[in-house]
Amino acid sequence: MFDVNALKVATFTTSTNEALCLKNVLQDEKIKKAFFDPRQDSAALYALYGIKLQGVIDVQVMHCAVTDPTKCAVSFEKCVAELPFKDEELHAVKEVKDKGHSLYKDDGGAVFDERPLPLKLLQYCIEDVVLL
Repeated sequence: MFDVNALKVATFTTSTNEALCLKNVLQDEKIKKAFFDPRQDSAALYALYGIKLQGVIDVQVMHCAVTDPTKCAVSFEKCVAELPFKDEELHAVKEVKDKGHSLYKDDGGAVFDERPLPLKLLQYCIEDVVLL
């Protein structure tokens, strides 16, 4: 996890080797990165930091390709619900997501400026990466 709010552009440019900074990794088409519907992430990275995402694998598009190509605007939550989880596992995932979402849904995302980040918010973010 990178603290972009604190580090700003240094998040993407700091490295011990020019080729290993995060900006170069994100822009390297040979290094594959999995995103779920990266449109907003891509637009924000470009507008704020001049980063042009390359080598992106869109998991949402992959889901469409193997299920129903006529229904490509499927949510991350719907895709997760289709995974072969036991009911109690799916309930646990939903509980983490709901707790994290409840922290920022009413405050416009201000909770992301708190330091340290609330544990429920960290778990929410980690859950997305694990599920992806």
